[in-house]
Amino acid sequence: GLAPYDEGASGLFKGRARETAELARLVRLAPLTVLYGKSGLGKSSLLQAGLFPLLRAERYLPVLVTIDFGAAAEATPLEQIARRLDQAILDARAEAPARRGSEPPWDYLHRRDLEIWSPDNRLLTPVLVFDQFEALFAQAGDDAGRVEAVFDALADLAENRIPRQVAADRERRAALDLLGQRYRMVIAFRED
Repeated sequence: GLAPYDEGASGLFKGRARETAELARLVRLAPLTVLYGKSGLGKSSLLQAGLFPLLRAERYLPVLVTIDFGAAAEATPLEQIARRLDQAILDARAEAPARRGSEPPWDYLHRRDLEIWSPDNRLLTPVLVFDQFEALFAQAGDDAGRVEAVFDALADLAENRIPRQVAADRERRAALDLLGQRYRMVIAFRED
């Protein structure tokens, strides 16, 4: 198939202004936005070439996440998310506290001291964009426990629900803003 338009080709991406504006509106309004449609309709292009430039102009930091759910993946799905966030901060030349070791995404995004500053001193809100999320079902095979663990972790992020491990650790909880949700999520997948 054709490769999707990426953010660098946003000037060539035409004809989807209404859909892009509506998607951006939904991201601003809700902590979780779901985009689904038939294969080949241009969901990845809409996200990367349409939504991402609009989000950047509104002081959001889009973080494209395509998780490798395969058994041979070099990192766990949660570590892949954290690494993509680290890389997006670096690529944007933004200032943010460094992640502590293998700090999970939920902990990092709920830190009391988490502020991500753009080079022009604007506070940025990260938007985790999970493109082609259907890969979870295709790559995970029969490992239902692994799929469930990823779903639970993403549900914790989307619902701003305190993970069990955090709830059980008083010291860990004390360093976190348990009520704040200074990030957004977008999950895109094929309708079928």
